Amino acid sequence: GEGDAKKKGKGKGKKKGNAASENVGGADQLRCGVCLVSVSELRKEMDETDGDSIDLRWGLTAEVEDGRPKRIGKVIPYQRSELRSIEVMETLCEGVMQNYTTTEEVPGEVRLKLLPKKERGGNMKKMMNSGMFSPDSPIYQREEKKQAIQSKQHKHCEAFLEENEDRIVSLIKAGKTRREFEEALCYGSTAAPCGQQRVPCKPGAVNKASGTTPCFLCPAGTYQDEEGQQTCKACPPDLTTPGKGATDATACVQKPPPKEEKSEGKETDQAPSGGADDSDSKQQTQPSEGTDAEKKAEL
Repeated sequence: GEGDAKKKGKGKGKKKGNAASENVGGADQLRCGVCLVSVSELRKEMDETDGDSIDLRWGLTAEVEDGRPKRIGKVIPYQRSELRSIEVMETLCEGVMQNYTTTEEVPGEVRLKLLPKKERGGNMKKMMNSGMFSPDSPIYQREEKKQAIQSKQHKHCEAFLEENEDRIVSLIKAGKTRREFEEALCYGSTAAPCGQQRVPCKPGAVNKASGTTPCFLCPAGTYQDEEGQQTCKACPPDLTTPGKGATDATACVQKPPPKEEKSEGKETDQAPSGGADDSDSKQQTQPSEGTDAEKKAEL
């Protein structure tokens, strides 16, 4: 039953127990990033669970219902069951953390981002172990550093689950939202992975939901000159910014003129020598609409 599943899960957690005590570099920021991704993946897995139920009725009563004796116990949604909670937690660290790597796009905020599909599932590690790359090659050394970071992510994930298993089960049973998960597990005290509370986003960065951490840089063609904002401000027409994270309207500059097409007819995959193809140029200089800025800010 569910009690057995819980004992099994707890036993597994204890087996991993030393992870929390290890001195992992960048602990606070990396722990925060791991916590936020763990919550996101937990909620995603629960939302994708089908509508099956678990029948916990175990006996009959003298009461009759629809011509039959009424059964003792209850039927609970599988999605919110303790069994499903344990199943999701058991695959989180092994199956998910190897698909993420760290990024510090917003200064002072270490977050995790999904790797490209071809690099997920440990594919790059398999290629390295197969001898496809020389240990002296730049790609091998880059991947070696990435895997060292992923190892730290994995340890933080195990510690996170061990410390919060009972709370996670309770939150899942209660059907809490992703933000409620974050507030309960990632924030709330000085010892929490992300600290006591969320802090306002700095100029140049926003968060659509709250204007607080985690924050996301304003995309090219937009800026934000105030802190704690939920959306970015668009540059005037025909103006753009050199890159992401602009903090003032003065960062909006004239767009470079579009490149002239040298020939008509069928497009080729190869860009003209010495420059990017026209579609890339347009994509880089096209100012983002407000809705795009909001999409970038969402999470």
